[in-house]
Amino acid sequence: MTGFEDINWALIAPIIVIQLILMVTALIDLARSEGTNGPKIL
Repeated sequence: MTGFEDINWALIAPIIVIQLILMVTALIDLARSEGTNGPKIL
């Protein structure tokens, strides 16, 4: 294992931040929606 020292965080960090923002937005949208095409909780 090389560890986390070798990871280029300048490239990875923005992707993680965008992913978190999209997940929070999706969960808020899911909580606010009246009807869904299937169960809310899988």
